[in-house]
Amino acid sequence: MIARETWAWAWPAPFVEVDVGRVYQGPETTWFGRRIELDEEPEDLERALQIWGRHHKADKAYVLWETVDEPCIPALPAGSVVHVLAVRELDVLTVPSAVEVIEDIDRAEAVSRVANGVADVEHDAFHQWLWAHYRAVGRGFVTTCEGVDAAAVVAVERDGIVRYQDVCTHPDFRRRGLCTGLVGTVAGMLKGRQVIVAARDTTPDRIYHRLGFERVSWVVEIGVPR
Repeated sequence: MIARETWAWAWPAPFVEVDVGRVYQGPETTWFGRRIELDEEPEDLERALQIWGRHHKADKAYVLWETVDEPCIPALPAGSVVHVLAVRELDVLTVPSAVEVIEDIDRAEAVSRVANGVADVEHDAFHQWLWAHYRAVGRGFVTTCEGVDAAAVVAVERDGIVRYQDVCTHPDFRRRGLCTGLVGTVAGMLKGRQVIVAARDTTPDRIYHRLGFERVSWVVEIGVPR
């Protein structure tokens, strides 16, 4: 599974192997870093939640799995949250309009900080943890508009695979096609298999499809009150 193959190094955190998959031991400031990642679609979700509970104490358990088939969402208690993500791999690149690209990880982080509204201490701690990793293994790219760094993307590369992360646009420059042009231009520059993930049936997902990223699997993320 391509998403699972890349998550271990695109979102770094120590993990414990269990009989149904992996339980991650990342920072408490991010649910994703403290998830249970299943080897396959669960037949017994409650058992997976119990395993998660042996490793973490929180008011919500986080479970995810990847599947090539249409996702089947199990019955969930009230208050649960479900996200379905489309995992896409580049097939034939189509770039509507190439843009000028500058490689600069610091400038990419600055765009991300503004785009994601990183201001409070909790989110700042997570942001710093994640971007320390991006600096170690990734490359940051920006494009400008009206003299301002307006859009950014990170490409994390390993074992011949490029995983795109943190695709974002400055709030003052949205809906101008900047991320479309940026991702398309960077994809044309880099080599190897290229993977990107976005929430199902959203504007980013449709943009990546138009650029030539074809869906290869789904990821289901579930948050369940405990």
